Amino acid sequence: MKHFITALFVLVVTDASAQFKATAPAAPTQFPSGLSCGPLSLWPPERDDDPVHMIYVAPSFKSLPDDKVGPLEMLTISHNTVFGRSFTRSEQYTNDYLAQTPDKLEITWKGSMKKRPSAKMTGRLWNESGSNRWFYSEILVDGGGQVKMKLLAGCHPAGPD
Repeated sequence: MKHFITALFVLVVTDASAQFKATAPAAPTQFPSGLSCGPLSLWPPERDDDPVHMIYVAPSFKSLPDDKVGPLEMLTISHNTVFGRSFTRSEQYTNDYLAQTPDKLEITWKGSMKKRPSAKMTGRLWNESGSNRWFYSEILVDGGGQVKMKLLAGCHPAGPD
């Protein structure tokens, strides 16, 4: 009887643990159509009564025949606050530079602040090599080259990608 109970216990434990076996998703080979990002770090710390809690990043690519993806055409970045305000970087900054790093899941954009052209922002979206971890960062520099703001956000695909 003791051996039967031991065998039954091993069978139940083995079967139960098999139900929760994780399968890691394959590393991405292309950009999702949209990413939902949450701030991981911000310098200087947020002092706003309505802080940003979500950043939506959406790269757009030229469509080619046979459902192939062409070159990068646009990058939309929308910041959303806790109490529902929303603002897009294209309304705040000029489009001075936008490019995808060849052979990498990485996009960089640069722009001048429309209200204060001497202030420059650089944004970067990238995939941690060989993983499903996406990141978005922004750095704001004033006209004298002094860093005024740094943001790092962790992202995940938004929607059915």
